[in-house]
Amino acid sequence: DFAVFKAAIKDATGRIVSTGHGYCTQSLAQKVSGRFVEKAETAAIARALALAGYGSDDTLDDSDYISDSPVERKDLTEVKPKAA
Repeated sequence: DFAVFKAAIKDATGRIVSTGHGYCTQSLAQKVSGRFVEKAETAAIARALALAGYGSDDTLDDSDYISDSPVERKDLTEVKPKAA
């Protein structure tokens, strides 16, 4: 069994400023205290928030599943879309 999630962060106008994906298998989750669906969801949210400027620099590092160290938040109204 496995779970895959996508999370999107929107600014006050409803514009999507970042997205993140999370994936976890039941066998991986058993190694780190179970609840694979919750871990995949949390990973997606953490990655989306990190890309929007929330969280810590370690959040996007796949060597450790998720980091929840607080850092100073930035105002999402200042986030500008990246040029393609």
